[in-house]
Amino acid sequence: MQKKNSWLREKLLDLGLEVTRSFDRGTSILGYNVAQAKHPVADRSAVALQKCLQLKPNSVLDVGSGGGEHAREFSKSGAQVICVDFGTSVYAQKAIPDTTINVVYTDFTTWEPTQQFDLVWASHVLEHQRNAGFFIERLIACCSPDGHVAITVPNPHRNLWGGHLSLWTPGFLAYNCVMCGVDLSDAQMVYGYREFSIIFKPKKVILPDLSYDSGDIHRIKHLFPMGFGEDTDAWF
Repeated sequence: MQKKNSWLREKLLDLGLEVTRSFDRGTSILGYNVAQAKHPVADRSAVALQKCLQLKPNSVLDVGSGGGEHAREFSKSGAQVICVDFGTSVYAQKAIPDTTINVVYTDFTTWEPTQQFDLVWASHVLEHQRNAGFFIERLIACCSPDGHVAITVPNPHRNLWGGHLSLWTPGFLAYNCVMCGVDLSDAQMVYGYREFSIIFKPKKVILPDLSYDSGDIHRIKHLFPMGFGEDTDAWF
């Protein structure tokens, strides 16, 4: 049955329809979500990776690097790459050793960097954090003023997955980043295959007084990308 469902989903994807068991854009029917496909089948973070390679960063911090496939691509492009990872995941256990990449096996939230980076890359890591706001603030602090932060998360899923402690939409991701005190009005947001990414410069701002309740987004709407605002659709 699972193989049959997989075959059917692939055929529907060929027709431009994406069917998933997720809390997603589109229409939900009996636990299944039907929406217009935003991107064909692709490797994890493939779209964001290509956009960030075009930035030509000289230094890259890969947070939660896992198997190191993205770190290797940045290294091949000529960047100095440092990876920070627990090193215990199923992905990290399969990592291919690379002498051109410095891997630090530690908890990123307590790691003390000795430099800032042109690009801070966090692919499918934010959803694993117990304290998302603190984690995003750490990413921003590691980025040079003229650099970029790139965060990719999966589309929100209906079932429980080990290690995933939060669910995200593009709007909620932007909202959380703005609440860390950055102006995202010029940020890029892109869809990948069942994922989305935000790429932004760490332009620090002082937030106005907020009540952490209804109406707050009206006060900071000018800091959001993609036309997001109070009560708008959280997808773009």
